[in-house]
Amino acid sequence: MDGQYSSITFSPSSTPSNPHGVQHTGHFSPPYSEAEYYEGVAHRTLSLDSLISVSQHCNDESSSEECNPMEKKNIYGSALRRIGKLRSATLLLSVVFSIASLSYLGWLWNGTPDDPTNAWAKVVRNQWVTRSATVAAVVLRVASSAQAAVTTSMLAAFLLETRGVRLQDAAEFSILRFSNSGPLMNLQTFFQNSRALAGLVVLILVLLLALITTTLQFTSTILLTDLRGRFVLGPSESDSYLSGVKWNSAAPLYVNYWTVTPTTTAHFIEYSKPVNSPDYVADTGFSVRGFLPISNETARSQLRSYRGMAALFDTRVVCSRPSIDFTKFGVNVSSKYTPIQLEGRMRSSLTLPEFSHDTSNLVIDFDCSSSQTTKAPQFYLCQLRPEQSQGLTSRLQPPPNEDSGMPPHFGQVYLLWDIPAACTTFSNKTCSTSQTNPPAAQDGPWQTFTVTNSSQGAEVLRVSVCYDALAPSLAHDYNVSFSFSTQLPSEPGFVYANDTTNLVNDSAVRRQLGATSDADTLSAVDRGVISFDMKEVDEQISATRREDPYSLTYSSPTMPFLWYNVWAPVRNSEDGSLKLAFDNTTTPLGTGANPILRSIFFNVLVDTRNPALAIQAMLTTILRCAYYDALPFFDYDQVAVTRMVNLEQIPLAHSGFTVIVALVVAHCLLTLAILVLFILRGRMVVLHKAWAVIMDMWTEEGYTFLGDDGTGAEISIEDDVQGSESDRIARLRSVGS
Repeated sequence: MDGQYSSITFSPSSTPSNPHGVQHTGHFSPPYSEAEYYEGVAHRTLSLDSLISVSQHCNDESSSEECNPMEKKNIYGSALRRIGKLRSATLLLSVVFSIASLSYLGWLWNGTPDDPTNAWAKVVRNQWVTRSATVAAVVLRVASSAQAAVTTSMLAAFLLETRGVRLQDAAEFSILRFSNSGPLMNLQTFFQNSRALAGLVVLILVLLLALITTTLQFTSTILLTDLRGRFVLGPSESDSYLSGVKWNSAAPLYVNYWTVTPTTTAHFIEYSKPVNSPDYVADTGFSVRGFLPISNETARSQLRSYRGMAALFDTRVVCSRPSIDFTKFGVNVSSKYTPIQLEGRMRSSLTLPEFSHDTSNLVIDFDCSSSQTTKAPQFYLCQLRPEQSQGLTSRLQPPPNEDSGMPPHFGQVYLLWDIPAACTTFSNKTCSTSQTNPPAAQDGPWQTFTVTNSSQGAEVLRVSVCYDALAPSLAHDYNVSFSFSTQLPSEPGFVYANDTTNLVNDSAVRRQLGATSDADTLSAVDRGVISFDMKEVDEQISATRREDPYSLTYSSPTMPFLWYNVWAPVRNSEDGSLKLAFDNTTTPLGTGANPILRSIFFNVLVDTRNPALAIQAMLTTILRCAYYDALPFFDYDQVAVTRMVNLEQIPLAHSGFTVIVALVVAHCLLTLAILVLFILRGRMVVLHKAWAVIMDMWTEEGYTFLGDDGTGAEISIEDDVQGSESDRIARLRSVGS
């Protein structure tokens, strides 16, 4: 058949024997008889006649015999045949993929961040929450759109076969059976054919389809409304940390942190245990505080567990009433060059079981006179130099070997003076007494003395003796381990009252240090402090003692730089002891403490009236500053195991997910209802055959309605010259060509 073609031409002419105007030309032979073909076309035409309500062919009694044989031959076919395999598969797969997507989203929305090893945590850590939710949303949108397209075809077919449509809309409805763009774009067409009950029902179904399908196009946006930022725990990771200073280190030391402004308020770890003390004793209780070799504030805030080296310091402070014998007493009495004259002998009456060594017989000669301040401060801290081996021992110091004869290392001893405000206002106002020892009284941990002010009469001066447990030469680097799950508050900051004064709002810092009047009601997490257990540290201390009982200092691989950065500048001072002035004035106090230390110390005493808490807060601030300033110069490398949290976007609400589930379920139920309606009420119409769509509309009434708009061309089906005999093509040709 090369070079030839055969065609079947559909023309608008018709005859009684060929009511549809079908002409055969050439050599084309259909695979069925002409009578069978016309019978099928006649069936479609009769179906259309009933659909558009212009003929009652199969409903007339005279035609019942003609229609009944077709029913016996099962011309209408099964539901699957009328819907088509592709559309049936589309409906089934859309439901399957919708269920799968909702199941995944439900798993994602109900995951827990507690276990960092599960699949949910891995999805979150790899930042796949938003991406996978978007993919699931795309699947739901595609599935709902596919369902909407198929159900729109069913509704168009249902309306054609039951109520019928306007003649001018018949062709459009017939095309909708095979191809459509969904319910939203065809609302107007369905609205124009909704006058009868069936049309109104179809319109309502189309409106619901359009509403739900359109809403589901915003699935991603709706789901994202449930996402919130939350810290999610990551896996344990091992990494090297510079955790200390070697003995031959070249790190910069000898910085006087008593007068240098603190630069950090980093979170610290703490072991604490309260003790019962009499009313004449102010005791912080057992308190070991430590700093971690993590310089980045963000990393410290994201830390949830740690196993590695930390610098630990016993920050316990105990204060009690001393017995004072003055040899010289006066404030602002001689000249402004020596505003403080306090000399004499101090006896301690403190006897506590928590003290490693009894201090009940401690006697120390003191000289707290100072010419380094321009005037007398309100609070004055004077370090003493005890000659006897008595005082407070560190919790980090192992008991000495009985055979070694080594005495334990003791902390520092201070006298803290509370000088009356009237004695510190002007240099020409003096506080003195004609007696060597003015009258004394007792006020908690304070010993009070009545002195005479030159302008306002009697004043009360108070003094307390305080002991700390910071033995400078002890090793302080130990391995610790801890874990916690609660997010700590942000590291506090120092806020100056204004830009021109040294007044500091340090309430947040004092809260972190546990140096406020309500500290007993605050947990470690409330304060922003990490609790840890001393059991592991105690084992290391005991092991250190067994390994080298004669040298508690050199048994550590790291150098106790506390001695060099904190106490060496004091020992190298003019009189070899620490003397610091504290008050709330903005006037410089000579060699007084820096403004932040001065503010912390002063405000703690005013708020709590507890000298032990004030000294502990000051010492912790100094140690922390010294540690983190030296951290960049650490050269002792050790592996630490950490677990961090990262701020991730995870589902913390369920409102958006619930809306999507409801919409998808409603859409599937609506699809099911339309499918049942199509199966039960439909008999003739097929959805998957484009030729059926064309031929069902090819009627004399349809041609008459078309008029002159369709007389210029006709469809010709021809053999493909370059293909096999079974390959045919269709083309439009001018009528009569």
